[in-house]
Amino acid sequence: MSEGVKVITLEESLLGPGDPKSAKLIMPPPPKSKAFAPATALVRLLDLDLGLPYGPEYFGVHWEPEWNDSRFSSLTRRGYVFPDGAVLILVGTKPSEYAANIHKKQKRQNAKP
Repeated sequence: MSEGVKVITLEESLLGPGDPKSAKLIMPPPPKSKAFAPATALVRLLDLDLGLPYGPEYFGVHWEPEWNDSRFSSLTRRGYVFPDGAVLILVGTKPSEYAANIHKKQKRQNAKP
């Protein structure tokens, strides 16, 4: 698990079948899962505390798809099963520690006359 918070949903693959290097995008793209909207709302909520300027830009909170395609999956390939509409939240070690230090620094800067 990398640093930060990852909010993961199972989404349909954007690429058609075949070799991933030559596969074409599916048009129109498949619809987002029913977990996508709640997951992105959760990311926006968590971003209030863990996002800029208090949290790190790259290790804050991010939505990440798990593609329902064995060519691109990482969790499902290892046997993880997403229940219908599931949102998986993975939490690394750095965001709260990093955000707390930046938040203290920001408070000190705001307190200066």
